[in-house]
Amino acid sequence: KNSIKMVKMQPEINRIKTRHFGDKDAIADEQSKLFKKEKYNPLASLIPLAIQIILLLGLVAVIYHPLDYLLHLPKDLINAFNVVESIKNGTYEGQFLALQSQFTNVDIAATLDSIKNLKMSFLGINLSWVPSEVGGIDIIVPVIAGISAWLLCVAQNASNVLQAEQSKLNKYGMMILSVGLSLYLGWFVPAGVALYWVASNLFAILQLYLLNWAINPKNYVDYEDLEASKQELAALEGIGGSTAKRKLFQKNPYAKKERADYKRFFSIVNKHLVFYSENKGFYKYYQGI
Repeated sequence: KNSIKMVKMQPEINRIKTRHFGDKDAIADEQSKLFKKEKYNPLASLIPLAIQIILLLGLVAVIYHPLDYLLHLPKDLINAFNVVESIKNGTYEGQFLALQSQFTNVDIAATLDSIKNLKMSFLGINLSWVPSEVGGIDIIVPVIAGISAWLLCVAQNASNVLQAEQSKLNKYGMMILSVGLSLYLGWFVPAGVALYWVASNLFAILQLYLLNWAINPKNYVDYEDLEASKQELAALEGIGGSTAKRKLFQKNPYAKKERADYKRFFSIVNKHLVFYSENKGFYKYYQGI
């Protein structure tokens, strides 16, 4: 709903930029007034992201410390197991008995069995494995994570009400960042974290289309007016800004000065005063005006 509200306001935002072209302060002031009028808060979209980060941090903690969070073993017992590694192999009976006498309220033998029977695998892949350390079949994990991130970006670029209105640079820049980050993190974190990432991306795609069906943006956004406002702003931004003229400026020995004058000339729309100098020698008379 917050994204729909933003796109719904976009025609007015484009026209504010057109009316006050070049005047950043006026644009910011008018845009702020519009946000207050429409009760739009750009930070509202960060709430779901914050919740997802909290869940991800919790998941990472569980995967890295399964004895703490899955078996709920006391920390001092876990530390004792880490010190006495040979207990896991059933050797050194004396050390085993020493542990049992130290932790009288815990059945050490049963605890060891529960650790050995702890299932950390999914579809044949151990969720505690780190692809960069294990290699082998586990390298498929970051690849799947990257593909899921790419699928999500494709869906968002096509159907997310706000993302669909972004520039191509933003769309594909975000896609490259998401896929690259998924590949990189999937290579260095346990497979369980990557599995969560894949499931999250796939669920987000499903959620996107369900939300678009339940709250159809086309019922709220005037896309014809939006397109018209885009063209109005683009026409203004394109005045005198063609590639040919930029190349002409670059060949001119006074290109730097002309670009500065051009920038000042178009700084505020419909407030133009032009002085034409027949010869460069007269420029000094007008330079301070």
